[in-house]
Amino acid sequence: MVGLVLFSHAGLSDAFMDVLKMVAGEQEHVASVGVSAGEKADDVKSRLDEAIRATDAGCGVIVVTDLFGGSPANLALARLVPGKVEIVSGLNLAMLLKAIDLRMRKLEDPIVMARAMVREGQENISLASDILAKRSGGDGKSSRAAGGAG
Repeated sequence: MVGLVLFSHAGLSDAFMDVLKMVAGEQEHVASVGVSAGEKADDVKSRLDEAIRATDAGCGVIVVTDLFGGSPANLALARLVPGKVEIVSGLNLAMLLKAIDLRMRKLEDPIVMARAMVREGQENISLASDILAKRSGGDGKSSRAAGGAG
């Protein structure tokens, strides 16, 4: 089973863990690590390393961060080992549910799983007005100037 480490600013990863448990139930080999303001980098690195060790059941681990270029992603990138420890940025619920689905299907390749997670996460980012306009036959364009408050 591919392990998952949710690694984010503050309590975001804990919140995603709570939602994941609510939607998909308790999960094995999944951990959450949050980075608090003012926390020493060495302490965060130690907690991340421990989470990676704890979630690795032998098939590798995917560390899922909230924002590429942010502190969690930068710390995670130093742990990248292609095929063993993969890093995915842009944490969202759709990608986590895809990971859980693939784990249930016994997919044991972290690279394949990470790519599927990225694809699912991207496909589930939508602008509601565009979706609704397509359904009603409109062009999705508003009469307001782009970015204007109306």
